[in-house]
Amino acid sequence: MKHTLLLASKRPLALLGTLLLVFWASACKDNVLDETPRAFLNPDVVLVDKAGFETAIIAIHSAARDELFGTDTENLHAMNIGTDAYMPGAVSTLLRDYNVSLTPTLASVDLWWEWAYLKMLPRANIVVDYADKPTAKWANEAEKNAILAEARFFRGYTYSILANLYGGVPLVSHVETAPKTDYTRASRQEVLEFARQDLEFASQWLPKKPAAPGRIVKAAADHFLSEVYLALGNNDKAIEAASAVINDGSYKLMTQRFGSKLDKPGDVFSDLFRDKNQNLAANTETIWAIQFEYQTPGGVAYTNATNATAFGGNSSMRAWGAGYHNIKDPEGKSGMVVCDSLGRPVGWVMGTPYASYDVWKEDWNDMRNSAYNMRRTFYYNNASSRFFGQKVDPVAAKIDTLNSG
Repeated sequence: MKHTLLLASKRPLALLGTLLLVFWASACKDNVLDETPRAFLNPDVVLVDKAGFETAIIAIHSAARDELFGTDTENLHAMNIGTDAYMPGAVSTLLRDYNVSLTPTLASVDLWWEWAYLKMLPRANIVVDYADKPTAKWANEAEKNAILAEARFFRGYTYSILANLYGGVPLVSHVETAPKTDYTRASRQEVLEFARQDLEFASQWLPKKPAAPGRIVKAAADHFLSEVYLALGNNDKAIEAASAVINDGSYKLMTQRFGSKLDKPGDVFSDLFRDKNQNLAANTETIWAIQFEYQTPGGVAYTNATNATAFGGNSSMRAWGAGYHNIKDPEGKSGMVVCDSLGRPVGWVMGTPYASYDVWKEDWNDMRNSAYNMRRTFYYNNASSRFFGQKVDPVAAKIDTLNSG
């Protein structure tokens, strides 16, 4: 009996030794550690057909949205603040003095650099690289080029922004597969030339009509091409690209009111910026509308690091709107309360005297300067105030336009 048990105990050891020998022999092959992930979204698995590439294109659109809706801070508006048209409000010190605040460590300086190199360019490059791999199956060359055109549009668009913000920057045209630490800056001219090539390809292969709301069309590429040509000093080509948009037949300035607030007071210019009016077929001014749908899965562009549902709306009204709710009535009491139609703005950004007044001197009745587009008059809306419903007198209320203008 013991002999039998002894033999039985030796058999697993012998089997284990055989398995180890087999494993050792197979381990000598170079490909034993190669992995082909099949259970999650991996480029090698997803980027093999048109449907897979479409998901990657949507990811680029999501990153593009972050340029305008990427965070709920004044930094998002730094490309406006400090220009001849806009300046910081009282709650913002951003770019009040370029000599003091415009430094390499300023959050606004870093914001679009990381947007470009951590989001836009890697997502565009991975589409460009994988589209030409043998594993990518295309119905025809036109199908492939249509995908490439959208990815290259975003890459050219991004580099044109980088060239205007930073001058010469590193040109990264492929996905890096190994650590790289020797990046060098190309010249601004080289960056713009790279953007030109991408946008020219996009113009050639993008459709005239969007496949879905927000998708890129040929006119969008031509529009940005005209800007790049101007930056390169090629004025004739800029005219040609801009004329391609003008003569496209799909676009013209709106002259009649339209859309979601048609039954409300307003004008056609204010209608252009009303919620839900951007994708309407009646709106012939829209070339490319970034899609933003509050309280819709996938429709919110940014979150707070500690609260995934924070700042779920468009912060533009909050950033650009006057802090009207801080206005006191002539007795020094609260004259205003937050209302639904105006939100709770913080006034990070305000117009310069030139943009708010001087530019309208030749024609104060210009529609773009109407009360529906440039709000200058407020009425006390706090029902507990003795001045409820009366027009706010800026002098009597002692309003500082930096705080409330």
